[in-house]
Amino acid sequence: MTVNPARRSSKRETPVKVKLDRRFYGKIDLLEARFSAGVPSLVDCDALAVEGDVYFESDVTIRGSVLIKNSRSSPAVIKKGTTIDRDLIL
Repeated sequence: MTVNPARRSSKRETPVKVKLDRRFYGKIDLLEARFSAGVPSLVDCDALAVEGDVYFESDVTIRGSVLIKNSRSSPAVIKKGTTIDRDLIL
């Protein structure tokens, strides 16, 4: 694992704690489908937990400690350019 140089410059060299729902991210093809436009920026993120079926569009930024939870039976989509800095319950 390599720390993003931008994260180093922000004095946050510790790894981000990431927990992804195994039902939707437990296999590589499922993971790739949900991050097909790229993974969110975690430069200013301390912890990220994703529960439920959530897809990410491009240029999403996560800051701080965040829980993203989708309890619905249909997938949720985090739109392009979104910044999330607090828990998001869908």
